[in-house]
Amino acid sequence: MRVQKIFRTNIVNLMVWAAFFLLWASGMMNHAGWSVMRQLLTMIFMTFGLMIQMISGVLDLSFAAEISASTCIGACLLRAGMPLIPALTVVLVFHLTAGAIKGFLVAQLRVNPVIVTLALQIIVSNLFGLFTGDHMIIFNRKDVYANHTFWLCLFVLAFVLTVLLCFLLKRTYYGKYLRILGENPKAVLESGLNYTAIHVIISMASSVFYGIAAMILLFITSSGSSLNGSHYLYPVIAAACMGGISFLNGQGRVSGAWIGTLTIVLFTQIIVMLGIQSSFETILEGLIIIISSLLAMRTANN
Repeated sequence: MRVQKIFRTNIVNLMVWAAFFLLWASGMMNHAGWSVMRQLLTMIFMTFGLMIQMISGVLDLSFAAEISASTCIGACLLRAGMPLIPALTVVLVFHLTAGAIKGFLVAQLRVNPVIVTLALQIIVSNLFGLFTGDHMIIFNRKDVYANHTFWLCLFVLAFVLTVLLCFLLKRTYYGKYLRILGENPKAVLESGLNYTAIHVIISMASSVFYGIAAMILLFITSSGSSLNGSHYLYPVIAAACMGGISFLNGQGRVSGAWIGTLTIVLFTQIIVMLGIQSSFETILEGLIIIISSLLAMRTANN
């Protein structure tokens, strides 16, 4: 049984990477393939970050505002003439700080994480909206976005992080505690482990992935805005749910994150090509979240 399970898992991972390679190849030849690949590379890092949170029992609704805020910071620094590496370092430090604060609040307040992260989403998005006035902060670094080396590096980074996450979640105590926290948080509290530190570390790890996604958005749009990440809130949650990742019982796989994200991206591309209203996409994403949550609740009860 164990051999069959490993074989099935490897087949799924192989199929995901084969599909991704085909998209990469088609992206070099036509606009539609390039658009899908670009969206997939942007969203997968968000899904990775959300996956880590969801497995630990936290549905993070603030990641979109966090990403939007960091694009504003990065755009301001680049527009002011700061060199690229220091500016991106500041963006990453912002995400680590935001992750630490988020994890601390979730652990200390001991209320439903949805309430905490929703409050943070409202505060952060409106705070940066006050400073930017919902205007785009434009800078000129299209040389990065237009460079194929940039996307090749992202492809390699996505592959490396996929392997690393698979190892961490399956072979280390980090993955074990992550799932126990999602399945039975009271057990972690009673075990004597530092409950707050665990939440802070998990949240900071997620924010690293959000930071990578923010950097990609920064160069795709050549701008920062308090609304930059808001368009990804529902699609990323739907992608995670479709990939079988649940915040109710500590369940989730890296291959599921890829499959869910690829499905949502392809579906979005089909809607655009057919000229269907985007509201239909949002409605379907909502239905996916509801159905996936009901299935997860049923599994948890059994």
